Amino acid sequence: MRVRSAADVSYGQDISASSRFHQIVKERTGRLDGEGTVDSVARVGFFTTSDRYPFYSMVAFDQAYLDRRLAPLRLPIIWSLLALAFVLTAAMAAAVWVVRREATAAARLYHTQRLEALGRLTGGIAHDFNNLLMIIMGSLDMLRRAKEDRRVRYIDNALFAAERAKALTQQLLAFSRRQTLSPAVSDLNRLVVEMGEMLTHSLRENIVVKFDLDPHLWPVRVDADQLQIALINLAVNARDAMPDGGVLRIKSENIPSTSEVCLTVSDTGVGMSPEVAARVFEPFFTTKEVGKGTGLGLAQVHGFVHQLGGRLTLDSAPGQGTTVSLFFSRSPEQLEDKSAKDQSLPQMPAGLSVLVVDDNPDIVALATAALEEQGCTTRQAHTGADAMHILREASFDVLLTDIVMPGAMDGIALAKTAKASAPDMVTVLMTGYSERLENGERIEGELLLKPFSSRDLTAALLRAMRKVTVERQPA
Repeated sequence: MRVRSAADVSYGQDISASSRFHQIVKERTGRLDGEGTVDSVARVGFFTTSDRYPFYSMVAFDQAYLDRRLAPLRLPIIWSLLALAFVLTAAMAAAVWVVRREATAAARLYHTQRLEALGRLTGGIAHDFNNLLMIIMGSLDMLRRAKEDRRVRYIDNALFAAERAKALTQQLLAFSRRQTLSPAVSDLNRLVVEMGEMLTHSLRENIVVKFDLDPHLWPVRVDADQLQIALINLAVNARDAMPDGGVLRIKSENIPSTSEVCLTVSDTGVGMSPEVAARVFEPFFTTKEVGKGTGLGLAQVHGFVHQLGGRLTLDSAPGQGTTVSLFFSRSPEQLEDKSAKDQSLPQMPAGLSVLVVDDNPDIVALATAALEEQGCTTRQAHTGADAMHILREASFDVLLTDIVMPGAMDGIALAKTAKASAPDMVTVLMTGYSERLENGERIEGELLLKPFSSRDLTAALLRAMRKVTVERQPA
């Protein structure tokens, strides 16, 4: 039975042969779409079957009626679909970004691990190499002060070669950021001017060196020796980039917006492609012929600047020259009085007792010989345990100990233990390289870097003694 309340006329009709009727009987519950058989009006119908009685019921709605009811909802539905599409697109973009970021991070991690492995290798090599240099420099220094004129020339040459070897280890440690720096408040202009004559001699006659230095430059805290090595490395690279001559310009200026001091070295050379410029700070990377470059120069500059907490930029293009800018933070401290450092060192107090500790017997012998020349009395030890045994039996004015030593007690632990039992004893720690210092560990006492001369040793002991004297004074 079908009942239509909206029809103008009502009459019965046999629908047993209709396909729709058979669909209702077969499916029992469902939906029918189509035109009405009476008035050909498009309708949407829903039918169901009673579970208790043999009745089929269907309710139909005119399609136009449904359209009018759904019209207010169409725009929100469209906007909802658009929003969903935007969210899905953003999610896909975010997923792509995350994948790329992880790939970039993995590449950086690999690069960092490679440099770290190289840094550990060069750190170990530098420690042993510096011990050898200490023996060479100490022996030659003792011979030089023997006043045998016929040997002075050869001794000077050997000392110069040893100093060059020392600079090489400093480059190795600097690019791996394992150089123990000795930063001090400095005037970059003064350091550049002091290097001016050396730079001129290091370059060819067809290269003009120009200086553009800000007379009101702020002080910065840098290691003067490492800065001068960096300037030499930059100048040599600029020289090689200007085979036909050119201009090397060194400029200093204050950067008020970042409270930094910028030191710029630029040349008018052949420049570099972006691919080469991206790798120039990598250790051992060089475009020079075999035997004409080690690939350590710019790596030393990079390691030196970053170890001091600075930064550097490089701007280069083929045929446009190269500009390297070093940025250092402005120091709130005042410049140190250089005139006091230039004065001749006074002799150490007579009868000073010193315990010298180093696992290398040759270094111990050289250090004790230099100290005895100054009127000191010395004893020797080769391990921390031996040194503590001696300290329990006798007292000393100064403890001079290497940091890296075999056994359970290294130089830092020895100095702390010795100071605990003898607070008035002066401590001076020697090292060619120490991973503990690289990791930021603070030490008690003066630090003396290997290789060193007799003058360096005397200066370190006097600095340590003055420091202890100041600490003992009442506030």
